Amino acid sequence: APDAAGQAARLAALAAPTAKGVPGGNDAPEAVVSSVRRLRAERDELRRRDQRLRGQLSGAREQLKALEPFAEAREAVEDCVTMLEDIVGAPASAANDQDGNPEGGERGQ
Repeated sequence: APDAAGQAARLAALAAPTAKGVPGGNDAPEAVVSSVRRLRAERDELRRRDQRLRGQLSGAREQLKALEPFAEAREAVEDCVTMLEDIVGAPASAANDQDGNPEGGERGQ
């Protein structure tokens, strides 16, 4: 967020030493404390979001793992269909070509 980046830059400028080695900055201590509190609140919110998203990711991984047997079954069915098509021939497109209608629609259109 641009606002957070600006706050971070402002805090860094407050903490940066001047050329004489003396800490610089003209902001009131209350402003610094307020900025630190806002940054901490933002950090905490980002941590909560991260934790929530990691939980969702974990749940999605568990669901995917539960679906793996179905994926294997789907692949087996696809292989069987391919073998049957090789034995019998192409399904619908070959039948349409035999009828003399390559578009696959009704005759006489």
